[in-house]
Amino acid sequence: MQAPAEGHAAVRAFCQTVLKAFPDFHYVIRHPICIAADGSRCAVPFKITATNLGVMNPPGFAATGRSVDFEGVDLIEFRGDQACRIDTLFNPLIPAEQLLAVRFRPDPGSLREGFAVWSQRIRAAWVRATKSDT
Repeated sequence: MQAPAEGHAAVRAFCQTVLKAFPDFHYVIRHPICIAADGSRCAVPFKITATNLGVMNPPGFAATGRSVDFEGVDLIEFRGDQACRIDTLFNPLIPAEQLLAVRFRPDPGSLREGFAVWSQRIRAAWVRATKSDT
């Protein structure tokens, strides 16, 4: 999502976009579901499987025909008996790698991981150096 969906119309539009892009979208609740003692919040672990058979619009991503299979958690807040906020948390690199057939995360111990660590250390040193100048 480019921005959080707020209100019924925005949530409905987002759901329609997802279902057009992934017509076989399947959301399975995993256990345990954790509920706050006062009933005001809960955490719902989930697993999603789906095949990208349609355009994801916005932003306009073309269908890949590839499937995704990933897990996450929905954090739900309630006002009375109505859900008033849902935060969906998952690692977006997992479905992105599956849809694009590209590995973004380097394998542990690989030359690519070593290069990423080296690059991060140089960037961190630059950030520290420029931060102390202000």
